[in-house]
Amino acid sequence: MRANKPGVTLVHYVAMQAERKNKELIHFADDTRVLEEAAKASVEQLHNEIKTLSHRIELLKKEIQLPITQQDIRDQMGDFLQVAEQEVSALNKDMEEVESMRKQLAEFFCEDPVSFKLEECFKVTTNNYKY
Repeated sequence: MRANKPGVTLVHYVAMQAERKNKELIHFADDTRVLEEAAKASVEQLHNEIKTLSHRIELLKKEIQLPITQQDIRDQMGDFLQVAEQEVSALNKDMEEVESMRKQLAEFFCEDPVSFKLEECFKVTTNNYKY
């Protein structure tokens, strides 16, 4: 396929059309830079870290209930632990959403949902859009 203008390829033409239709589309490659960081951590690692945080919160809750713990420390740590539990709960909900999106992506790409890994998908995507 040849262009009427020298130096204009099909990719240039598609980029110009995308920019005309939606100015934000032209920045798609910039947005994929976040995926490079996301590709460095697996979903399994994130699940394990959240599980560890939850376990540590439970241990701290038990420790501050010991009779040897001073009341002012109980009060301070109680507030902290309440916020920490809320944050971990929010992380768990976010991870449920990530899992749902992972399954949808696997289906979209006709991949096996059981073996489909987001980090591998992110690596492939970022490798294809580096410039």
